[in-house]
Amino acid sequence: MQGLLPVGTYIVCYQLVTVATGKPEKLAEECVQFDAEPLSPPMLIFPADSSILENILNQFSWMPPTPEGMFNRLRYELLITEIKEGQKAEEAIQENIPFYNDGALFVNRMNYPASAIAFEKDKWYAWQVTARDDKAYAGKSEVWVFKVGKEVKKEIPASNIYLLIQDDAKGTYQINSKTLHIKYFSYSTEFEGQIIFSDEKGNTVKTGKQKIVQGYNYFDFSLNNRFHANTFYSITILDNNNKRHTLTFSINTK
Repeated sequence: MQGLLPVGTYIVCYQLVTVATGKPEKLAEECVQFDAEPLSPPMLIFPADSSILENILNQFSWMPPTPEGMFNRLRYELLITEIKEGQKAEEAIQENIPFYNDGALFVNRMNYPASAIAFEKDKWYAWQVTARDDKAYAGKSEVWVFKVGKEVKKEIPASNIYLLIQDDAKGTYQINSKTLHIKYFSYSTEFEGQIIFSDEKGNTVKTGKQKIVQGYNYFDFSLNNRFHANTFYSITILDNNNKRHTLTFSINTK
């Protein structure tokens, strides 16, 4: 058999054989059970870990386990629990009654139902995604936490403002046009940086080169028909030290 084993539980047996007598003779045998797991479990995207949201949360997203070719029928279970005082996020996931649970998701995003219980302001929640291949275990993501701030603000369209790429920024910007306005500060003298656009699965959508000068840089990127509404994308600037500076965004449907 060539290639990767499908995800699942296997038993492999080893035999010690001698041919001293002229014909094969088994001296010993041992069997070991092992699990074939994906190289990478699901990776959470939004809401970002430890984020305090200014807007009402209406969507969760994550990256599928890889490689996807290992799976025949991939589905996801999304679990959200409230974190009680003194609890760690992992304890909340394992011990608390689910605040919300959906085990029949076949895409790597979920729109939070309007009919579901609303998240309370200024209260921490933990969430985790488990991927399963049919009924076989595939892998669990990390546990991330978020809360909705006391002051819930209306979304402000970001189509006509420049979004600052900051290494410590969390969350996702939402834009209302097919033009992405980016503001980027460089401490280095002039160089040619690489620009990479990726989708929520990590696939490269668009690449390019951009002259970057010392100080603030303002870029206007046209998003072609490869970019779709209500999907998460990231733009990455690779500087002259091969350091990545990334911002996540999505395009609203008008």
